[in-house]
Amino acid sequence: QAAPKPDQTIVIKGRREASEASWSYTAIRYIPFEVPQGTTKITIKMTFDWGSDEKAPRSVETGVFDARGYDFGGNGFRGWQWGRTDDIVITGQRATTSPTYSSGPLYAGTWHIAQRMTRCPSAGLNYTYNVTFSFDGPAPPASFPEPGANQGIIEPNAGWYPGDMHLHTIRSDGRKTLVESIEQHEAEGYRFMVCTDHCTNAHHFDFKDAVALNPKTLLICGEEWTTASGHANMVGCPPGFWLDFRVDLDDGKLPIAIDSAHRVGSLFVVNHPFSIKWKYPQEAWIKADAIEVWNGPFGNDDQQAIDLWAGLIKQGRRIGAVGGTDTHGGNVRSPATFVYARNLSVDAIMDGLKKQHAFVSETAKGPMLILSSGTALPGDTVAPDADGCVPVQLQVFSGKGKTLRLVWSEAEEKIEVSTEFFRIERRLKLSETAAHHYVRAELLKPDGKPCALTNAIYVE
Repeated sequence: QAAPKPDQTIVIKGRREASEASWSYTAIRYIPFEVPQGTTKITIKMTFDWGSDEKAPRSVETGVFDARGYDFGGNGFRGWQWGRTDDIVITGQRATTSPTYSSGPLYAGTWHIAQRMTRCPSAGLNYTYNVTFSFDGPAPPASFPEPGANQGIIEPNAGWYPGDMHLHTIRSDGRKTLVESIEQHEAEGYRFMVCTDHCTNAHHFDFKDAVALNPKTLLICGEEWTTASGHANMVGCPPGFWLDFRVDLDDGKLPIAIDSAHRVGSLFVVNHPFSIKWKYPQEAWIKADAIEVWNGPFGNDDQQAIDLWAGLIKQGRRIGAVGGTDTHGGNVRSPATFVYARNLSVDAIMDGLKKQHAFVSETAKGPMLILSSGTALPGDTVAPDADGCVPVQLQVFSGKGKTLRLVWSEAEEKIEVSTEFFRIERRLKLSETAAHHYVRAELLKPDGKPCALTNAIYVE
């Protein structure tokens, strides 16, 4: 047999001046390198020399685009690793590829290292990339493996299914594998999970093996779209889809990104708008589907998010409210988004989310807060009766000792809950003075913080 072809290494050196540091994606430097035919592994080792001031802020983010190019919204993206300086390894196999990168074909041709320098000492940055091509490993596939997993209908019955709309694994900055995260969520009572690793689709390729071990939890493909001006979740994208995050505050690309998400059937959810500031102007995200009003354990930033959402509802914007744990491997108890769906499947959960048939609770085990108006659920539109009243029903499970707050366009009512199961009916009189009519509800703990809140029923 012929001896295996020896490794080939190229050395790329360059310099960035301190004045080039920028959070803008237009400041990314795309550094080309040529991948030879027959390559079975690409290894990129990076060295950064920032000068002698060791205390000065410094940060470089690194990504890789393959020979299909790095155009905005294109399909050449292979991964991003933010400020870490670990070696980048890309092969045809998942097990030997760096966690935040996609394994698959190693196309011959021009690839690019994407270098985004966000902070730099006054001395500037001298960088070196040693790029090694190996030829003796398993041959990479000619095409990408099938991402995702067809789980079909896990539960056939209609009902309220609790899920986590926001979580991370080792494929971005999480500490647990997808399998470990599923086991954690199952123990707390979650029935579905939207996997939203930062700016990547790498986790979609873990679904098949994960559901083989844990078939009772529904997995939904997502991505946390992460920019310097705010974060958002793309929920329910096709397996393998990637939404380009290279969007700046004033470049006009946010509506394009939202349209791209909608074009493939996804929801676009503005994440934790106050803990990590959402800076985009309202007119740029007028087509967003929901706001994450509750992120992890409830805090002041979540109350601000609820106030933002409630204010938009009052102005007539029909935008949904969801919650997510944003777990990176720690506690996953709070919160959960309960979705009314015709069954437990990706199509049914996504249909329920798009209709805003949902409420948020502090855990996947409750309390439950179910608002209806006849057969209408939150997200639906109803008409008032001939006398100008809207009938509403509220059911509370695990509500003893809490306060029910019923809110509508003109007023609100607070009712003390004295039993675990509690049910009331009201006929709400609507005036003609309010420009927009709606009904929503919250369940409050003795300290005034919510333990559950519904989406709005809209009235025309």
